[in-house]
Amino acid sequence: YDLISQYGGFPFFLKPILLLTGASVLSVSTIFAFILATVLLIWAFILSKVVENKALFLVGFLAYVYIHLYSTGYWPYQLTFFYYPIRILFPALMILTAFFYFKNPNNKNFLLTIIILSLGIIWNADVGIICFLAFTFVTAFDKFCNDDLFLIRLKSFIYEILKCFTIPILLLFLVSLYYKLS
Repeated sequence: YDLISQYGGFPFFLKPILLLTGASVLSVSTIFAFILATVLLIWAFILSKVVENKALFLVGFLAYVYIHLYSTGYWPYQLTFFYYPIRILFPALMILTAFFYFKNPNNKNFLLTIIILSLGIIWNADVGIICFLAFTFVTAFDKFCNDDLFLIRLKSFIYEILKCFTIPILLLFLVSLYYKLS
């Protein structure tokens, strides 16, 4: 499998599955359909937790599906794998993990979110970096707003950013080392 020339790093995540199922149009389409269904389930879960009115939840979810899949492109001609589900997986995972983190902000939820979003940088850099930076700056701004003195707030802000960037730097180092050794 020639994985180096592909768009994004998602083939590295799919390679073990494709080795089991075989690389065919059916297996790749099935994998991407499963990922798209997972994304839709994540959005449905988040909406069900945030919106109390069940009728509004249903309308909101159907509107999301309509706008995302039908309204913004030439359907079905633009339902291609470069966007669905490759570029929508990690925004959904970011919202899901951030929901759990801000509901219960502890180190376990923080590390889990940072690890997942760091994998998103490898999965697809253009979306992964944005999701990672969004979570990083939201958590850093949250720490910035907690203290009274400006210097303490600034120190907390910088510390939070450095804490967030440690894991993706280590992860990218390990991936680069893997490439160099293989």
